[in-house]
Amino acid sequence: MRATPDDTIAAIATPIGEGGLGVIRVSGPQAVPIVRRVFRDRHGHAVERWPSHRVRFGSFIDPRTGAKLDEVLVTYMRAPHSYTCEEVVEISGHGGLGVMARMLAALVTGGARLAEPGEFTKRAFLNGRLDLSQAEAVIDLIHAHTEESHRQALAQLEGGLSQAIRAMREALLEVLAYVEGGMEFPEEDLDLLPWEALFAKTDAVEARLATLLETFQTGRVLREGVQVVIVGRPNVGKSSLFNALLAANRAIVTPIPGTTRDVLEEVVNLRGYPFRLVDTAGIHTSTDPVEQEGIGRARASLEDADLVLLLLDRSESLTAEDEEAIAAVQGKRVQVVLSKADLPPLLTADELHRRIPEWPVVAVSCKERQGLVRLIETMVEAVLHGLPRARQGPMLTKLRHWEALQHTRQSLRQAIDGLAQRQSGEFIAVDLREALEGLGEIVGLNYTEDLLDKIFSEFCLGK
Repeated sequence: MRATPDDTIAAIATPIGEGGLGVIRVSGPQAVPIVRRVFRDRHGHAVERWPSHRVRFGSFIDPRTGAKLDEVLVTYMRAPHSYTCEEVVEISGHGGLGVMARMLAALVTGGARLAEPGEFTKRAFLNGRLDLSQAEAVIDLIHAHTEESHRQALAQLEGGLSQAIRAMREALLEVLAYVEGGMEFPEEDLDLLPWEALFAKTDAVEARLATLLETFQTGRVLREGVQVVIVGRPNVGKSSLFNALLAANRAIVTPIPGTTRDVLEEVVNLRGYPFRLVDTAGIHTSTDPVEQEGIGRARASLEDADLVLLLLDRSESLTAEDEEAIAAVQGKRVQVVLSKADLPPLLTADELHRRIPEWPVVAVSCKERQGLVRLIETMVEAVLHGLPRARQGPMLTKLRHWEALQHTRQSLRQAIDGLAQRQSGEFIAVDLREALEGLGEIVGLNYTEDLLDKIFSEFCLGK
């Protein structure tokens, strides 16, 4: 059956698994009748007569058997004063996987459809509660790993970027109105247009746009994080370093070479920025098919690395496997880490500097937790050097926004040139309309179904 906006949808809105609470969200025109079939208010009040945004206690009943499934709290949010601007009912029960699944199945049997990923937020956008940039900020807020990432996502959700975009659109619409109005005059009366004022207004918008575009690299780091891949030969201490940077025993550490067979990834907050640490299998030549798969994944992870931590054992001379690892990371941004700094050195930083002068070297001891602060400082400096610091005000965090605004800026420059040269209004108007279209893409004034499907497919179920 094809999904339609008239469907009533339902989904578990909390993470799947065992927990103290679980929430099921129901949204759509039949939300109240569907919930009425399964909920028994302790005082016998009908759901549709409840005041909006009040919580009721009662029992969730399986309508097929009459069996009680759980004791629940139910909140009715009357349209349009809900997340989706539709009739919304939220059911809060005990967070067991079995009970949540049975309650959701009862709602589907009663006429609801399972919601698609992001469908609640998609409806909020289509119903005008959020614009498209605000809707995209919802998933950023859910995935924010640091205080700064959270602040930027919340600012976008509250409309910071939208307001900046709409202000630029209003200024350009005013310019376009004058240009198109001038097109109505005979050619000899074109001097009636306030050319200097139109040029200044359009140029000011282009300057604001340039400032916003400059925030993209920093914004993308805040949203996506910095991918840091730890590589080296087997048993050199990669998993120990991974655990030390996380300050948690996430990876298994043993004296046996080849313990790590797969790629492990965790996010850590370093100086306010999310760093995605990737622990990999040791790079070496192996005939073991399982080890070969792990080594292949380790090499593949290097393709997307923003920074590589090349781990070498300070207590041993370079080996053939070390040379293999060194060759594997050529062409990447590399930070050499000398492990086991608590042992007598046989490999020194000076030796490595003479051989590979462009790669900085830091010695650490994961066992004694020596050198880790210095390593973190060099990691942050290596990746964030030259990037503007996160700032108050709107920032670009998504490639989609950056690409749309790049096209907008190009069209604006052409319009500015046309105004400076007092070209025909038809040509200037075309450039201004293209610039307005690019701005409209950000907030969803113009979009395609394919674009919406792509954006909301990244959301989790229940949101």
